[in-house]
Amino acid sequence: ALDTMEALELDFNHFFRRLCSVQVKDLENEEGRKWVAGRFFHAEGVTGLGNNEEEAKARIAKWLDRWRRRIQEDWGSDEEGDVKREEEMKKVNPKFIPRSWVLDELIQRVEHGGEREVIGQVMEMALNPFQDEWKTGDRKQEERWCGDVPRGNRQMMCSCSS
Repeated sequence: ALDTMEALELDFNHFFRRLCSVQVKDLENEEGRKWVAGRFFHAEGVTGLGNNEEEAKARIAKWLDRWRRRIQEDWGSDEEGDVKREEEMKKVNPKFIPRSWVLDELIQRVEHGGEREVIGQVMEMALNPFQDEWKTGDRKQEERWCGDVPRGNRQMMCSCSS
């Protein structure tokens, strides 16, 4: 899975968080697996050199089939198993990660815009990263911070200087 995710430039965190809500019944046939595969791509679709959507979906679908068999062994094939597995997976796959681009935005908003309340919003999310939603008062912002990394920030490299 990791080689596929790297080749398709998928976000590792988003992949596993989105995998939490996949239901086994949706993976029973190739068509279903390809349909599910589409949820792992960035908003603009398939990225990476030489990748096209159909091949990318087929590659993920192949992995999803192996994963489905493993899930059925461990959790069964029924809805109750899906619910329990999703709960357990969400405990170890955070929805929010304080990524560099979010922190850069936070710094800009506080230093240049005087928006100090945004610090509390990010802290609430950072201290409770496994929740599905928070009470920051700005649901749209929560979803944006948990969503796709802006394309220009995906390969962002940070360094500390003194």
